[in-house]
Amino acid sequence: MTEQINQQDNKARRRSRISLIVLIAIFLVPIMMAYIVHKNPSLQPGSTKNHGILYKPAVALDTFSFVTLDSKTFTAEQMRGKWWLIYIGKGSCEAICQETLLKAKNGIIAQGGEGIRVRYTYISTSEQHTDVEALKKQFPGILLLNAGAKSENTLSKFKIDAQHRVGSDDRLYLVDPAANLLMHYPAGFKDLGLMEDLKHLLKWSQIG
Repeated sequence: MTEQINQQDNKARRRSRISLIVLIAIFLVPIMMAYIVHKNPSLQPGSTKNHGILYKPAVALDTFSFVTLDSKTFTAEQMRGKWWLIYIGKGSCEAICQETLLKAKNGIIAQGGEGIRVRYTYISTSEQHTDVEALKKQFPGILLLNAGAKSENTLSKFKIDAQHRVGSDDRLYLVDPAANLLMHYPAGFKDLGLMEDLKHLLKWSQIG
């Protein structure tokens, strides 16, 4: 009889411990989850991490004016409706220039069918493009532009600070379909980061 009572007491104590553990878990789990989400913004609904560096605020390229290879003017109006990746440098595309353009090309290809919404261009600031045919072959679909008499004002809008010399640091720029300069990517940026930024922008954008 005594043994039976002890067994019942043991069962009751186990049930009490289990109930206590469940209550503690119910209390602590939401707190732990909230902490984890707080420490990892990427887990928050609707949140994202930009890999490029944002212009704050975005810069309107309303004065965008450069010259195509056949001496025609290319303006902001012709940019509208597409996302643009812009590389600015000298006419001779050396190794770092080719690497940056390759990342831009691969970033577009990685978007699959959505890639038709993105274009990329190489703007020469100081001289005519050299090796034009080689560039077109290596980077299909690229738009080659040269700086013209009206280009200086536009180039100044790409500055990230007062000391920045646009076209001297192998930076890639991202422009939205309304011809607003949104982000820039310093030399050596990760191509995967660009791919993820494009994927997010194309997913949520209603234009371009």
